Amino acid sequence: MRAFIIRGLLQSLIVLWLVLLIVFLMLHMTGDPADVMMPEEATLEEVAAFNKEMGFDKPLYVQYFNFLFGHEKNLGVLRGDFGHSFYHSVPAMGLVTERIPATVILAVVALCVGLVIAIPAGILSAVFRKSWVDHFSSVLSMAGQSIPNFWLGLMLIILFSEILGWLPTSGYREAKSVVLPALAAGLYATARIMRMMRSTLLEVMAQDFVNTARSKGLTEALVIGRHALKNASIPVVTIIGLELGGLLSGTVVVEVVFAWPGVGWLVVESIMANDYPVVQAAVALLSFMFVGVNLAVDILYAWLDPRISYS
Repeated sequence: MRAFIIRGLLQSLIVLWLVLLIVFLMLHMTGDPADVMMPEEATLEEVAAFNKEMGFDKPLYVQYFNFLFGHEKNLGVLRGDFGHSFYHSVPAMGLVTERIPATVILAVVALCVGLVIAIPAGILSAVFRKSWVDHFSSVLSMAGQSIPNFWLGLMLIILFSEILGWLPTSGYREAKSVVLPALAAGLYATARIMRMMRSTLLEVMAQDFVNTARSKGLTEALVIGRHALKNASIPVVTIIGLELGGLLSGTVVVEVVFAWPGVGWLVVESIMANDYPVVQAAVALLSFMFVGVNLAVDILYAWLDPRISYS
């Protein structure tokens, strides 16, 4: 188990290094960073002064070293310093961390919505296979993976805000403001978790130990709840962790539609304003969170099924 965890940590460190490399190269993929960051009316002297101040006049490998370990303007990303926002004139990472709680709240509530719908629906689909319940769940699953988040969000706003007047259209002023964004973000997660729950439960229910439990006279509810469901839940844990990581880093469209004050909306605003330090900080932090969630899920998976760590 210890070797499994150490191997997972090393793999996560490699992924994080690659993320930082990509984040560094983001500025140079579009050409000269000064052409992107400086206004069009900037003179050649102003551009040259900006390049010298930011260190863009140095070779690329020197810029990368300064990016990681810092220079006279910042401490380096390894110490959490991505420089200052060009638009807000505050530390970029501080601006991103201020928005993290809103994104985490939206992701957790969306995942809870998905679990409340997906787990019972997946169990019922497996128990009543090829019945109307199974067919309805399959249609719901396909709809969840097919409907775009932005379109679903707009439909929810029209129905529950404009027509019925039950819920606010945007912002984060009260608890019920999270309902519509969580529904829009959680439907896709619902579909994937439900399909995984159904398929794994069907596979487990066909195994010998389940038939043995039935032959002992146990009721079907006990067979499923005490024996089959426990073993079927192991792969579901993995998909839940992946969905949580995806919700933490992939709710940009939902946040924009509902004007949700999270990291996704901040990234869109920063891209529009050419505020690359904020974009770099946001991408790096969200990637770190995604990798951390995946590592935690892998460790939990190995703990639930020791055969994983032994192999």
